[in-house]
Amino acid sequence: MNSTHLIFICPRLSGTGGTETALVKAANCLIDDYSVKIILPNKPDNNSWIEKLNDYVELIQVDLNNPVKRMLYLVNAFLHADENDCFVILAANVIRIATLVRRVFRKEYKVASWIHYSLDNQQMFNPQNILSADRHWAISSCICNQLMDRGIINNKIDLIYNAVDEYHGSLNAPVIGSGVRLVFIGRIELYGQKNLFEMLTAIAQSDYPVSLDLYGTVKDQQEWNNVVKSLKIENKIHMHGWVVDPWEDALMNVHPTAVVLTSKFEGLPMAFLEGLCRGVPAISADFDGVTDIVENGVNGYIYHRGNIAALCEAIKALEDTHFAPEEVAATVDKFSLSKYQCRLENAVKKLENDG
Repeated sequence: MNSTHLIFICPRLSGTGGTETALVKAANCLIDDYSVKIILPNKPDNNSWIEKLNDYVELIQVDLNNPVKRMLYLVNAFLHADENDCFVILAANVIRIATLVRRVFRKEYKVASWIHYSLDNQQMFNPQNILSADRHWAISSCICNQLMDRGIINNKIDLIYNAVDEYHGSLNAPVIGSGVRLVFIGRIELYGQKNLFEMLTAIAQSDYPVSLDLYGTVKDQQEWNNVVKSLKIENKIHMHGWVVDPWEDALMNVHPTAVVLTSKFEGLPMAFLEGLCRGVPAISADFDGVTDIVENGVNGYIYHRGNIAALCEAIKALEDTHFAPEEVAATVDKFSLSKYQCRLENAVKKLENDG
């Protein structure tokens, strides 16, 4: 086994998001050749994703609610690191601390950023805090461009995307002529990042049969219920809650016309990749990076966020465009696990040599 120790430092995780999925894939791809450790600053509400980690991946759950204690723990980890340690940091603000400790105490460990959100149009972190990393792992071409816009030279950026598991089951079989059935999988929130009020409004304004099936936890159930009721679309909204395998349920019971995202920003949404590989086309707002996945008229439609009329038109177009599931599934080939593993291993080697 390689002498390099890969240490992934995460932000606070819920246990049900796309970041957890990406983390499991990366750790499992690398464990045969490297020592892999994951540091979590909290105990996620849902631990089912942890069970998917290879048994040889070391997991440390700090669970320090006090931010000062949490930072002291991380500083101590950096102080005890050596030249064989490579930190891959998903929490933007921690990158600044890691490189500061290294400089002050003349340590020789390496630092890579691995941010799972667009650097623009978000208020979660200051993008300037990631610039001091030795290398940058980008999950979308958009994030590559955003890094270069901030002065990072191209040869310090590794575009690795994310991976989607190979799917060998039956492809989606939408029911033609029964209206448009949309599926959303993820955190259910009206006005935050996921911006689902836009989707509900479009459904309310549509003059043709359309419904929405949602898989995930609701941020504010009472507010959600009030909005759905005020828009008079109660019979068009179907809530499934958090489900272990939402795609299995959706393909068996919903037969969706498309998977949807009305987000204000995303990194590389796993729900789209998982849907496309099952033959489900996508409808998406034009958040940064969506064109890495969705191509208008080929595997779905992109509309300008905030333009409800355009969203309604995209939904209506699904009735007129019968996407062949096999052709939709073929559009995610570059996100296959084998190709992802090659990109990931190359990124690690560059971090070892160029950090």
